[in-house]
Formats: sequence, C-alpha cells, structure tokens
Amino acid sequence: MILVLGIGNPGPEYKDTRHNVGFMILDNVAEAMDIRFGHSSYRAMAATGRHAGRAFTLLKPLTFVNLSGDCARLAVSGLGVDPASGLLVVTDDADLEPGVFRFRRGGGSGGHNGIESISAAVGNDYTRLRVGVGRSGGRLRDHVLSPFAEDEMGVMADAINGAAHSVVDWIAYGLTYCQNAYNKKTVTGGNQQPIERS
Repeated sequence: MILVLGIGNPGPEYKDTRHNVGFMILDNVAEAMDIRFGHSSYRAMAATGRHAGRAFTLLKPLTFVNLSGDCARLAVSGLGVDPASGLLVVTDDADLEPGVFRFRRGGGSGGHNGIESISAAVGNDYTRLRVGVGRSGGRLRDHVLSPFAEDEMGVMADAINGAAHSVVDWIAYGLTYCQNAYNKKTVTGGNQQPIERS
C-alpha cells in the first residue's frame, strides 16, 4: 500500500490558503483518478485507488496542521505502510518560491509544524513533496494562512497541476524517477496534459 498524505487544515475558511496546498494537490489527483474522499478511521478524509498496479490511499487529515502526526501514525499502522518506502507527504514550503516544487527524502522540518508532528509520530525517514508558497515581510503564520495573491494565481495553478502529476508518477515509479524528472524544474515543472489512469 502506498500512502500520500497532504498537509492542510479542514474547514471552508482554510480552503484556499497557502497552508492547504497539500489538500489542493490531492483533490486534483483524486479528481483525475475519478476517486472520492470519504471519512476514515485515521482522523482524515481518505480516497483509495490503484495506479500502475499499485494500491494507494490519499489522506487529508482532519487534525489541523500542527497535529498531522496523529493522522499519520494511525494510517501508517492501520494500512501497514513502511514510511521509508511507502509514505509521501505533500506540504507547503515557505522557503521555496511560489510555483517551485521539490522531492526529498528525510531531512529537517524547516520549521513546519506539520512536518515536525509527522516526524515525531512515524520517524524522519519518509519522502516529502515540498511546494513553494514563498514568504512575505510579515509574520509567517499570517502568510501561510492567507490566500495566494492575484499575481500568483497562474503560476500556482500550474504548480498544483504539475505537482499532482508528480504524485501520480511517484506512485508508479518512486522517488528517484521523480527527483530526476521534477527537481530540476525551476518554475512550475507542470506537465499540462491530463493525468492518465491505469
């Protein structure tokens, strides 16, 4: 089983904020794969499917960002997932410019409370897909809980689409392929063709 966990906050007031990029990307994947999210026993909304012969589960925690590890712990245990090979966490990253996304396995949290919570729950050895949301001159908390500026909308739409493609490729081909295919991209890395189901 492959597990993809998108970091974000539940509720309509957070729907379009920078902190919810992980949810946006998983929604894109689910729509393209024609699967639906429903309530699960993992304190998350979950959607399951198969791609390239591999079963996968998409999770959007209901625990809020700072307690993302509670959901991760329950899902990893319940689904029998090895975090080192079978867990991808999709997260916003204020240290990357809007539109940029990168795959990395392990490493620090960069001050992201959701990543800190997940690492405390399941260990540090899992893959992250870090999606740039940039920084502003104000408080970081206010920045990540705000929507994207109008002049960022186009690049972020491309980035979310491209990142959704990269999630599907990670399910099929794994980390090394995705690092080679996507980490060298400097803006969106987006393949604008529809995601193909298999």
